[in-house]
Amino acid sequence: MPRPRLLPSRGIGWWALSVAVALLTARLTMDSVQFGCAIAILVLTVCLYVRDRTAGLVAVWLVWLLVPLLRRILFQYVPSFGTDPLAVVPFLVTAAVVSFELSQATLSRRTRRLLLLGVGGYAIGLPLGALASPKTAAFALFAYLTALGCFVIGYREAEQKRLTLPSVLMIVTPLLALYAFRQYYFPLPKWDLTWLHTAGVTSATSSETGRIRVWSTLNSPATFATVLGVAAITLVTWRKLTPVRLVSIFAVLGALALTYVRSVWAAILFTGVAILLATRGGALKRLGPVIILLVLLAPVVLGGSTRAAISDRFGTFGSLGQDTSAQARLGTSGGLIPQAFATPLGNGLGSAGEANKLSGSEGLRYSDNGYLAVLVQTGPVGFLTIISVIIVAIASACRNVWRRGDPANVLVFGALTFLAVTMVAGDVLFGITGMIFWYLCGLAVRRRELLEEAKS
Repeated sequence: MPRPRLLPSRGIGWWALSVAVALLTARLTMDSVQFGCAIAILVLTVCLYVRDRTAGLVAVWLVWLLVPLLRRILFQYVPSFGTDPLAVVPFLVTAAVVSFELSQATLSRRTRRLLLLGVGGYAIGLPLGALASPKTAAFALFAYLTALGCFVIGYREAEQKRLTLPSVLMIVTPLLALYAFRQYYFPLPKWDLTWLHTAGVTSATSSETGRIRVWSTLNSPATFATVLGVAAITLVTWRKLTPVRLVSIFAVLGALALTYVRSVWAAILFTGVAILLATRGGALKRLGPVIILLVLLAPVVLGGSTRAAISDRFGTFGSLGQDTSAQARLGTSGGLIPQAFATPLGNGLGSAGEANKLSGSEGLRYSDNGYLAVLVQTGPVGFLTIISVIIVAIASACRNVWRRGDPANVLVFGALTFLAVTMVAGDVLFGITGMIFWYLCGLAVRRRELLEEAKS
């Protein structure tokens, strides 16, 4: 059957819609350049999706990767005080595309139940969140459900040979890595320096004098490091290893080292072992050359002071008992877990994680642990409901790679394992990492269904 028409593509309806959007964009731009850009990006991405689904999905991922840099550039030359409309554009673009995907997807009964479980888990935290701060709770629900909606994008892409997100990461993240090198080794561009001073991000401080922990086009070193981790796994496991691919891998891993994010490296090591076990050693022919070249080239490529600073940072793995940040996280978890279990329905959506910034309170912003953020917001009931969906997806990915270790299954299993481990040290379910996580969950579940259908 032909795909139903989502928006008019010709005739009077098309012209009327085009003129109306153009006038609205022009009017908003007169009030705020950021507003005008936000509307333009939203409309262009949706129209591109309607015209060509693959191109539209590529645009969605590029919006997530590049709009934070656009925000900084515009703020440098056209300061915007208050809430920047460009901050919500990635969420709006994704939500619009997800709504189109839902209107065209044919989901299995089991998959529909999984999505309803996820929605229900977050909904448990809505009433108390709305009582405390309606604006914060509404945004938290919108952000988390938009990420969950990416499950459908992955689900629909599972039958295609070319996966959109891995393709984008393989091409774009090496370029983002180059920008990260520019941030580290040269004076910061004006827009990055202004953002560093105005946003108050203390996590960008480096142990090397005169340097910073890089964040490239994203908003923080931790988020950038997590995206780089997924990209590294993608580059190693998916498609053929070529000289160009190896150069890209080293660029990504080099930029990852300059973020100084230890948890991501620990998650990568854990994922590497898990991949070797799941593939019965079959992935060694891919992982082996990368590890050998990394060990040989890293000491040569990294400068003396940089190498010493990174070595000192990672040397703290052996003395976490004296590490300030590690002990702070353990203390937070130890105090909050009993409190969370004492409130079956949680403290409400928006009471923890990144969305909590809207409430103006930092008291419950526990973005250092994604599992804890869910537990605090939705309580044990909502937490177990959401985690059950994640467990099903990871189990599906594990079963897929065990039964059929093709590159796509290895990629999905590796990336999901990596993000599940990283979630111990970061709010992975929010923002771009949440979109990537649920996209991979959709891929895993659908690929398992396809394997079962082929077997029967």
